[in-house]
Formats: sequence, C-alpha cells, structure tokens
Amino acid sequence: MLLGEILSNIRLTVAKELLIDISLIRPRYTYYTFIRKRATVIENRLRDDKRLSRTNEQVITCAKLVKSSPAECKCLDLVGCQIYRTDCKLPKTLSNTTNYEIKNVTSLDGNLVFIETTWEAFNTIKYKKYTANFPHFMVYNDYIFVINNYIDEEPIEYINFSGIFDDPIKILECNVCNVTSFNPDIALPKCDSIYDFEFPLSGKLLDTAVQLTLQELIVNYKELTDAYQRATDINSEER
Repeated sequence: MLLGEILSNIRLTVAKELLIDISLIRPRYTYYTFIRKRATVIENRLRDDKRLSRTNEQVITCAKLVKSSPAECKCLDLVGCQIYRTDCKLPKTLSNTTNYEIKNVTSLDGNLVFIETTWEAFNTIKYKKYTANFPHFMVYNDYIFVINNYIDEEPIEYINFSGIFDDPIKILECNVCNVTSFNPDIALPKCDSIYDFEFPLSGKLLDTAVQLTLQELIVNYKELTDAYQRATDINSEER
C-alpha cells in the first residue's frame, strides 16, 4: 500500500472516531507516530527471532558515490586512498543488533556485487590472496564506503542497496533522480512524491502498526479536543 493511502486512512479513521475535521489530524504527526509503531512491531518480531520477508526491506536503486576525503580515510593504509562513499548519510536501520544491516550492495546493473566487511578489516583486504581485488563495502559514520568499485577501470557513479530503515522517507534522499548522469547509458529514476511509494511493511505487520497508531492518536487527539472544549466552556461562562 502507498504511504499516502496509509496515512490518509489513519487520519480519516481518527477524525470519524472523534467527530472532528480531518484537517486537525496533522500528516507529519501521523507519519512519525506511525513509523514509531512500525519500528516497535519490527523490533518485537526480530526479538522473537522471527524472519522478516523481503517486502519489509526498502531498496535504494540509485545512490550517488563520491570520493572519500583524506580526513575520512587517513587511518587506512591504502594506495591513493581510493575509497568512495555514498553522498548521503543513512538513517538508522532496524535490527536486533546495534549494527547497521545493509544488504544487496551492487552496481546499478547488478554486475558488480560488493562483499560486506568492517572498518577494521579494510586495511587487510589488499593482502588477501583471492579477494584483494573484489568489491567490498562497509558502513561507517552513517555512510556506505566502497572499495574496488571499478568497471573497465572506471569507478562507478551509483550503487543499489537495501535495508529496513527507521525512517523510510529519510532514506529516499539517497535516491538520485531527475539529474544528468555523466554516463548516457544510465537511466536515473524519476522523482515522485514522498507519499507515492509502496511502504515497506508486509500485511500483518502493517495491520498491527496501523492499529497501534490509531490507538495512540485517538487518545492524544481526544485529550486535545477535550482540553479545547473545557477552555471554550470556561470562556463562555466568563462572558
């Protein structure tokens, strides 16, 4: 279901329940309440060691890479400091560990598949007998760093990756769209409204997150409307 449809349904239900105008139910407040409940639902499932289907993952299909600055990679003993990173910062991922869980890091065409490693292991990659020249990636300081990201001796400009992010709108900032690529063979995605994308949450989990959101919003907005009504009554009596 599209994010816009989910938020619209939630706001309409709250408005009908409390007999108030839907315009009083703020979309931004609704969204942040909803993603908090989504995080709770996902983390509870992971805590119970239950698998999540791939429909709960969000795929970023065109994240721009930039060359890492010397300040970022000075601790690495790599020739020329040929390390690239995503131009955008990543929001946190939802997982049952304290680590980022980024998956499926590839070139746009999928021909270059990156192997996950760690910051500590980056120094040793060049000494590995069989995988020294393989593409590798790691997450550090909220960026994806990559090495050996070359096709025909040219560094690739963009990568794909996926994960379960705590803010599905924030991660969309990593999608490059409606810009001119240096490579005419790269077709960049079209920019759509932030509400016009398929929200990454599967059926039962979505239902649970929506119900939890409705419960909280109804309670909170009822308190606000009751407080407003009391203030109105007091003002009327004073007149």
